[in-house]
Amino acid sequence: MRRVETENFFDKNWKSYLEHGTTFKFGDQQQKEEIMDLGIQPKDTVINVGIGWGNSINLIFQSCPAVKKVIAVDSSKTMLELSKKVFSNDKKAVRRLVKGIDPKTAIYLSNLNRQVRPRSKHVSFFFLPAEKVHALGVKADKIAATMGFHWLEPPQINSFVSFNRSLRAGGRVTFSTASAFFESRLNSLSFIENPFYQAFFDEFGTLCKPTAHIQKRKLLRQKNKFTFNKIVSIIKKAGFMLENYREHIIVIPKIAIKKLCLAGIKFRYDCDEKNEEIKLISSKAIKRAENKFVYSDYSQQLEICPIFTIKKIRDV
Repeated sequence: MRRVETENFFDKNWKSYLEHGTTFKFGDQQQKEEIMDLGIQPKDTVINVGIGWGNSINLIFQSCPAVKKVIAVDSSKTMLELSKKVFSNDKKAVRRLVKGIDPKTAIYLSNLNRQVRPRSKHVSFFFLPAEKVHALGVKADKIAATMGFHWLEPPQINSFVSFNRSLRAGGRVTFSTASAFFESRLNSLSFIENPFYQAFFDEFGTLCKPTAHIQKRKLLRQKNKFTFNKIVSIIKKAGFMLENYREHIIVIPKIAIKKLCLAGIKFRYDCDEKNEEIKLISSKAIKRAENKFVYSDYSQQLEICPIFTIKKIRDV
């Protein structure tokens, strides 16, 4: 589920996003739970919206090995091509894929390829934004719109109307969003509220001010977080009812927080976090934040992501 920008975020930042995702793997269990909540059956047609590097497709097959038809959709051409190569039986294409990538990520992708290539004949890939999924003309039983409510092009209802039109009666959708964009019941304990994390980005912003070419991303200037009631209102208007809601919670340990700070730069700023200038600014920002706060001294250490399961109850 990718928001379409003039320059797609994932097309530009695919490598750092991939390395971040395969290094931390914080989202793996969340995606697995989202997909398990769908209750996929062998005869189901499943649409996966926002496929990234193909791990969510793999989780669909893990949840139901006998499923025969998965339709993979993404609005990033780069991520779509990446997933195609991950599912490829062409060994040369896979070798080209992992060339120049962080060694741990390369091993991860090679292992993923070995797992999924026997399933490649059951997957079809399409370049489409979420709000155009119905244009495929497919009637699906389940839609796994994993992870990214916050990436949907506003107004988000357009995507859910498209999902409605792509589903048979009684069809289900699961989706979630990042804790940074959602007002959860445990929001006060979110790691992004930790004084150390906030101090890092305050210091990073201050150090970047003399550097005109390092610009904040308009994409992620979310003034108001999404709320449970707002999301439920959207899905009701789009012909769905809420079947289940829960919050997936993991603890972000002290050992991981510095890397998360550095990884978060690419979501907030239009820059390469591996650029030498950015690395220097980041290092200074970390030291300044450490001089002010100790991350583990505070209770705000949770990643809290909502998981919604919704059911189609009427056509729209």
